[in-house]
Amino acid sequence: MGLLGATLLLLAILTAVVFGLAALRSRFHDGGREDAESQRRMLVANWDAVERAAQGSGMSVDEIAEVRRRVFGA
Repeated sequence: MGLLGATLLLLAILTAVVFGLAALRSRFHDGGREDAESQRRMLVANWDAVERAAQGSGMSVDEIAEVRRRVFGA
């Protein structure tokens, strides 16, 4: 009976680990798009501050223009 109990306990633990890992993968895999979209919306809403910070950190005009193109999709 002890061996059967240990086997069932191990099976339960492995099942929990597999389902837990699957849940984490789906959360981070699917959530990545939502996070990127919310970050893009934040950049659009605060573009003036973003541009000032980029200029202050030494980004060139061409680099800022490339970021603007990617953020605004134009």
